Amino acid sequence: SPVGGKYDVAKNVTISADGAAIYYAIGETPTIDEEHKYTAPIAINTTGSHTINAIAVKEGYANSNVASATYVMDLPYGSIAEFIDGAPTAAAKDLVFEAEDNCVITGINGTTIYIQDASGKGIMIFGLSPLPTNAAVNHQITGTINAKYTSFQGQHEMTNVDFSGASISEDPVSRPIPAAVTGIDATNFNAHTMVLVSIENLYYKSSNNKTHTVATTEGGSTEYT
Repeated sequence: SPVGGKYDVAKNVTISADGAAIYYAIGETPTIDEEHKYTAPIAINTTGSHTINAIAVKEGYANSNVASATYVMDLPYGSIAEFIDGAPTAAAKDLVFEAEDNCVITGINGTTIYIQDASGKGIMIFGLSPLPTNAAVNHQITGTINAKYTSFQGQHEMTNVDFSGASISEDPVSRPIPAAVTGIDATNFNAHTMVLVSIENLYYKSSNNKTHTVATTEGGSTEYT
Protein backbone atom coordinates (compact mmCIF):
# COMPACT_ATOMS: atom_id res chain seq x y z
CA SER A 1 0.00 0.00 0.00
CA PRO A 2 -0.86 2.49 -1.24
CA VAL A 3 -2.19 0.92 -4.41
CA GLY A 4 -0.67 1.87 -7.74
CA GLY A 5 -1.95 5.04 -9.34
CA LYS A 6 -1.13 8.67 -10.03
CA TYR A 7 0.11 10.84 -7.16
CA ASP A 8 1.32 14.40 -6.72
CA VAL A 9 3.08 13.78 -3.40
CA ALA A 10 5.87 11.35 -2.55
CA LYS A 11 4.85 7.92 -1.26
CA ASN A 12 6.40 5.18 0.88
CA VAL A 13 5.17 1.87 -0.46
CA THR A 14 4.80 -1.08 1.91
CA ILE A 15 4.55 -4.73 0.83
CA SER A 16 3.31 -7.60 2.95
CA ALA A 17 3.02 -11.38 2.55
CA ASP A 18 1.89 -13.66 5.35
CA GLY A 19 5.04 -15.21 6.82
CA ALA A 20 6.98 -14.99 3.56
CA ALA A 21 10.13 -13.16 2.56
CA ILE A 22 9.62 -10.58 -0.17
CA TYR A 23 11.99 -9.65 -2.96
CA TYR A 24 11.38 -6.67 -5.22
CA ALA A 25 12.81 -4.57 -8.03
CA ILE A 26 11.73 -1.35 -9.70
CA GLY A 27 11.29 -1.60 -13.44
CA GLU A 28 12.68 -5.13 -13.74
CA THR A 29 12.12 -8.67 -12.56
CA PRO A 30 13.26 -9.21 -8.95
CA THR A 31 15.93 -11.77 -8.17
CA ILE A 32 16.02 -13.77 -4.94
CA ASP A 33 19.08 -12.34 -3.23
CA GLU A 34 19.93 -10.01 -0.36
CA GLU A 35 20.22 -6.99 -2.63
CA HIS A 36 16.55 -7.25 -3.60
CA LYS A 37 15.11 -8.34 -0.26
CA TYR A 38 12.33 -6.12 1.05
CA THR A 39 13.13 -4.86 4.54
CA ALA A 40 11.57 -1.38 4.73
CA PRO A 41 9.03 0.81 2.91
CA ILE A 42 10.09 1.79 -0.61
CA ALA A 43 10.37 5.54 -1.22
CA ILE A 44 8.82 6.69 -4.49
CA ASN A 45 9.78 10.33 -4.58
CA THR A 46 10.76 11.32 -8.11
CA THR A 47 8.62 12.42 -11.04
CA GLY A 48 7.88 9.72 -13.60
CA SER A 49 6.46 6.22 -13.82
CA HIS A 50 7.78 3.60 -11.38
CA THR A 51 6.69 -0.04 -11.50
CA ILE A 52 7.44 -2.15 -8.43
CA ASN A 53 7.63 -5.88 -9.09
CA ALA A 54 7.64 -8.21 -6.07
CA ILE A 55 7.72 -11.93 -5.37
CA ALA A 56 7.02 -13.81 -2.12
CA VAL A 57 9.19 -16.74 -1.05
CA LYS A 58 8.37 -19.18 1.77
CA GLU A 59 10.05 -22.45 2.61
CA GLY A 60 7.91 -25.43 1.70
CA TYR A 61 5.82 -23.49 -0.79
CA ALA A 62 6.21 -22.60 -4.43
CA ASN A 63 7.31 -19.05 -5.06
CA SER A 64 4.47 -16.66 -5.76
CA ASN A 65 3.78 -15.10 -9.11
CA VAL A 66 5.28 -11.66 -9.61
CA ALA A 67 2.93 -8.93 -8.34
CA SER A 68 3.26 -5.47 -9.86
CA ALA A 69 2.06 -1.96 -9.07
CA THR A 70 2.80 1.18 -11.05
CA TYR A 71 3.08 4.62 -9.47
CA VAL A 72 2.92 7.62 -11.78
CA MET A 73 4.39 10.52 -9.85
CA ASP A 74 3.78 14.13 -10.84
CA LEU A 75 5.88 15.86 -8.20
CA PRO A 76 7.31 19.37 -8.00
CA TYR A 77 10.90 19.64 -9.17
CA GLY A 78 13.46 20.27 -6.43
CA SER A 79 16.29 21.81 -8.42
CA ILE A 80 17.00 23.70 -11.62
CA ALA A 81 18.73 20.59 -12.99
CA GLU A 82 15.57 18.50 -12.46
CA PHE A 83 13.42 21.21 -14.03
CA ILE A 84 15.63 21.42 -17.14
CA ASP A 85 15.83 17.64 -17.53
CA GLY A 86 12.22 16.78 -16.86
CA ALA A 87 9.81 19.66 -17.36
CA PRO A 88 7.60 19.19 -20.43
CA THR A 89 7.41 22.19 -22.74
CA ALA A 90 3.63 21.87 -23.08
CA ALA A 91 2.69 22.34 -19.43
CA ALA A 92 3.65 24.50 -16.49
CA LYS A 93 5.36 22.78 -13.57
CA ASP A 94 6.23 23.68 -9.98
CA LEU A 95 9.84 24.17 -8.99
CA VAL A 96 10.29 24.29 -5.21
CA PHE A 97 13.37 25.81 -3.55
CA GLU A 98 14.21 25.17 0.08
CA ALA A 99 16.77 27.38 1.85
CA GLU A 100 19.44 24.67 1.61
CA ASP A 101 19.04 24.59 -2.19
CA ASN A 102 20.87 27.93 -2.26
CA CYS A 103 18.99 29.37 -5.22
CA VAL A 104 20.73 32.69 -5.83
CA ILE A 105 20.04 35.56 -8.21
CA THR A 106 23.17 35.91 -10.34
CA GLY A 107 22.03 38.65 -12.68
CA ILE A 108 19.14 40.94 -13.64
CA ASN A 109 18.40 42.38 -17.08
CA GLY A 110 15.20 44.37 -17.29
CA THR A 111 12.37 42.01 -16.33
CA THR A 112 14.56 38.90 -16.64
CA ILE A 113 16.22 37.32 -13.59
CA TYR A 114 19.10 34.86 -13.87
CA ILE A 115 19.29 32.24 -11.11
CA GLN A 116 21.56 29.35 -10.18
CA ASP A 117 21.26 26.75 -7.41
CA ALA A 118 23.22 24.04 -5.65
CA SER A 119 22.65 21.63 -8.56
CA GLY A 120 25.13 23.73 -10.54
CA LYS A 121 22.60 24.60 -13.23
CA GLY A 122 21.29 28.04 -14.12
CA ILE A 123 18.17 29.34 -15.84
CA MET A 124 16.58 32.68 -16.70
CA ILE A 125 13.17 33.69 -15.37
CA PHE A 126 11.89 35.48 -18.44
CA GLY A 127 9.49 38.41 -18.48
CA LEU A 128 8.87 38.65 -14.74
CA SER A 129 6.64 41.71 -14.64
CA PRO A 130 6.40 43.45 -12.33
CA LEU A 131 9.89 42.65 -11.11
CA PRO A 132 9.90 42.02 -7.34
CA THR A 133 11.10 45.19 -5.64
CA ASN A 134 13.63 43.30 -3.51
CA ALA A 135 15.17 41.39 -6.41
CA ALA A 136 18.93 41.94 -6.40
CA VAL A 137 22.07 40.06 -7.28
CA ASN A 138 23.18 37.64 -4.50
CA HIS A 139 19.70 37.57 -2.95
CA GLN A 140 18.17 34.13 -2.33
CA ILE A 141 14.90 32.70 -3.68
CA THR A 142 12.82 30.20 -1.68
CA GLY A 143 9.35 28.80 -2.20
CA THR A 144 7.49 27.70 -5.33
CA ILE A 145 7.83 29.02 -8.87
CA ASN A 146 5.33 27.73 -11.42
CA ALA A 147 6.50 28.04 -15.00
CA LYS A 148 6.91 26.42 -18.38
CA TYR A 149 10.35 25.32 -19.52
CA THR A 150 11.53 26.54 -22.90
CA SER A 151 14.86 26.44 -24.69
CA PHE A 152 15.79 29.29 -27.02
CA GLN A 153 19.02 28.93 -28.97
CA GLY A 154 20.35 26.62 -26.27
CA GLN A 155 19.41 28.92 -23.39
CA HIS A 156 17.29 27.58 -20.54
CA GLU A 157 14.25 29.74 -19.81
CA MET A 158 11.22 29.85 -17.54
CA THR A 159 8.20 31.40 -19.24
CA ASN A 160 4.56 31.98 -18.24
CA VAL A 161 5.88 32.46 -14.74
CA ASP A 162 3.79 32.53 -11.56
CA PHE A 163 6.12 33.88 -8.87
CA SER A 164 3.43 34.38 -6.23
CA GLY A 165 4.47 31.31 -4.23
CA ALA A 166 8.12 32.37 -3.99
CA SER A 167 9.92 34.92 -1.86
CA ILE A 168 13.25 36.71 -2.04
CA SER A 169 15.51 37.14 0.95
CA GLU A 170 16.90 40.65 1.19
CA ASP A 171 19.96 39.37 3.04
CA PRO A 172 22.76 38.59 0.57
CA VAL A 173 23.91 34.95 0.55
CA SER A 174 26.92 33.20 -0.91
CA ARG A 175 26.66 33.10 -4.65
CA PRO A 176 27.83 30.12 -6.73
CA ILE A 177 31.54 29.81 -7.48
CA PRO A 178 32.04 30.74 -11.15
CA ALA A 179 33.08 27.89 -13.42
CA ALA A 180 36.56 28.54 -14.83
CA VAL A 181 36.60 28.73 -18.61
CA THR A 182 40.05 29.05 -20.17
CA GLY A 183 38.75 29.39 -23.68
CA ILE A 184 35.48 29.35 -25.56
CA ASP A 185 34.69 26.18 -27.45
CA ALA A 186 31.78 27.01 -29.71
CA THR A 187 30.80 23.34 -29.93
CA ASN A 188 30.39 23.04 -26.16
CA PHE A 189 29.38 26.53 -25.13
CA ASN A 190 25.93 25.37 -23.97
CA ALA A 191 27.63 23.49 -21.13
CA HIS A 192 27.93 26.88 -19.42
CA THR A 193 24.62 28.44 -20.43
CA MET A 194 22.96 30.58 -17.76
CA VAL A 195 25.64 29.94 -15.11
CA LEU A 196 28.36 32.16 -13.73
CA VAL A 197 31.67 31.66 -15.46
CA SER A 198 35.10 33.14 -15.00
CA ILE A 199 36.78 33.55 -18.38
CA GLU A 200 40.54 33.49 -18.12
CA ASN A 201 43.30 34.11 -20.65
CA LEU A 202 40.87 34.62 -23.51
CA TYR A 203 42.37 35.48 -26.87
CA TYR A 204 40.63 36.39 -30.08
CA LYS A 205 41.66 37.37 -33.60
CA SER A 206 40.41 40.52 -35.27
CA SER A 207 39.62 40.84 -38.96
CA ASN A 208 43.22 41.88 -39.66
CA ASN A 209 44.35 38.56 -38.09
CA LYS A 210 46.02 40.21 -35.13
CA THR A 211 45.67 38.42 -31.79
CA HIS A 212 44.31 40.37 -28.84
CA THR A 213 43.79 39.62 -25.15
CA VAL A 214 40.53 40.52 -23.42
CA ALA A 215 41.09 42.98 -20.60
CA THR A 216 40.39 41.29 -17.27
CA THR A 217 39.68 42.42 -13.73
CA GLU A 218 39.85 41.03 -10.21
CA GLY A 219 42.74 38.62 -10.27
CA GLY A 220 42.94 38.15 -13.99
CA SER A 221 39.39 37.13 -14.79
CA THR A 222 36.10 38.68 -15.79
CA GLU A 223 32.83 37.14 -14.67
CA TYR A 224 29.77 36.74 -16.87
CA THR A 225 26.39 35.11 -16.63
